[in-house]
Amino acid sequence: MSALVTDPRTLAEDEVNLLLAWLADETQAQHALLDVLTRQQECMVNQDLDGLQACHETAAPAARRLEGTTRSRAQVLQGLSKRLGLENDPPRVGPILERLPEARRDEVVRARDALSEVLTDVRRQTRSNRALARTGLDVNRSIVHAVFAGGEAQRTYDGEANTLDVPPTQPFLDREL
Repeated sequence: MSALVTDPRTLAEDEVNLLLAWLADETQAQHALLDVLTRQQECMVNQDLDGLQACHETAAPAARRLEGTTRSRAQVLQGLSKRLGLENDPPRVGPILERLPEARRDEVVRARDALSEVLTDVRRQTRSNRALARTGLDVNRSIVHAVFAGGEAQRTYDGEANTLDVPPTQPFLDREL
């Protein structure tokens, strides 16, 4: 009977701390981005152009911070994967988490889950902002066409914010304006 042979190497305490520091840093950076995206949506809904400009200015440092955490992630995961003899290209967190000391596993998994949750929130907010911006642009386009071109097809939206062209039954605006 053959026994399953596994690599007994596990992460050292300082490596676990490095992994936790990276997870915390990236989670904070993603929260900062989520805050910018949330303010951006509020500004779009309230038609606050000055606030939207401020969001744009705030987004640049948040993006730079994320670039830094992305580079840091690549370095941390690459180093840990190499040290543990893992063949991941690009390196992934999952196989590294399998090598955690049992005493620290829950702590690291919670940190990873917190990052995963904020990433889900960032993706959701990005989709929402994109749909809101697209809707605003389409409404503006329809108004311009109605005022200057007269009788152009108006856009409507389905439940998932997809645009649909609907031929007008009546002019959007009175042509005598």
